[in-house]
Amino acid sequence: MVKILYFVIRRPDLSAEAFRTALRAAQARIAPTLKERLGAVSHSVSAPACAKRSHCLAASRHLGGAAPDAVIEIAWANVDAYDQAMGSPGGLAALDAMVASERAWVDFQRSAAMLAVTQSVSGAHSKDELLDEES
Repeated sequence: MVKILYFVIRRPDLSAEAFRTALRAAQARIAPTLKERLGAVSHSVSAPACAKRSHCLAASRHLGGAAPDAVIEIAWANVDAYDQAMGSPGGLAALDAMVASERAWVDFQRSAAMLAVTQSVSGAHSKDELLDEES
């Protein structure tokens, strides 16, 4: 599985609710274009005890003390599916539109993204099965 993981920090002038509203609207626009994707969004927890732990985790990982407001995960079954979706004119246009809309709600200086290949590490897989997944 190939994934884009996007660790998003909202602009300081936006409330958490305004950020989530903007994110939902952006997802609704881009999702139909990337037909083969599986997606998930995880939002930070605002309960005081959880927020304190989240801040501590971010600080201990040298993230400047700012835990992401959301982690966006977009996944494709394999590299070919990713290339087909992201390399298509529709996929490229969707990404351009997404970046343009994000200027209103994302703090680009403090957010980060990565392209990753997922490996299963559950006890149900043997070492040989994990090595086969890499190829």
